[in-house]
Amino acid sequence: MSEPAELPAARPADAGSVKGEARVEEPTRPQAQHARRVAESRATVPDISLTTQVDMEAAAALRAAAPAPGLSFEDLVVKACGVALREAPRANGAYRDARFEHYPRVNVAESEQIVAAMKAEGARRILAISAGGVGDSHEKVPAFFRAFIVTTSLRKVYPELERMEEVLFASGLDVCIARPTGLTDGPVTGAVKVVERMAGRATISRASLIWRRPTLTSC
Repeated sequence: MSEPAELPAARPADAGSVKGEARVEEPTRPQAQHARRVAESRATVPDISLTTQVDMEAAAALRAAAPAPGLSFEDLVVKACGVALREAPRANGAYRDARFEHYPRVNVAESEQIVAAMKAEGARRILAISAGGVGDSHEKVPAFFRAFIVTTSLRKVYPELERMEEVLFASGLDVCIARPTGLTDGPVTGAVKVVERMAGRATISRASLIWRRPTLTSC
């Protein structure tokens, strides 16, 4: 199956997702036939899993040199998947309703898949990062911040965070979710303040959030 040099013009799909506004591409007749047969075979033919060994020395060195502790190999693998999809944008899509959908943004965190994998491996504890203003914290942030959420691109991100929290809280797992507000690129401060209600403009560095994550024991 040949691959065109660039994506053809297409009509947009739903934009209410962290994946962004999808470009919908009508497949050619051979592509549609091939995609239909692959989809049918996935439902009737057993999957075959292939494994390989990967040299993680560079990843281990990067983890050791991280400015804040708590960076796991799993974090690096997820990041690598995101980078790979960014470098191969035609792979960042789906075949849906007999059409190809191509997403402009990369999203590698599907909550349902994470929960299923944890249950399959017997893992019980999950720490997640959401955002201030999500869930029952919506009324606990200032009015100007609530307005900021609905008038900027955050209005597309927050429904995904709401969905993530709903899935995690309904999973039966031991869940702890941090809801930071403004994130900065500053260094680790060693001090984190947990509040019930936000007043003014509260910020925390990403490095401090990672530093604090392994020590969270309750929510």
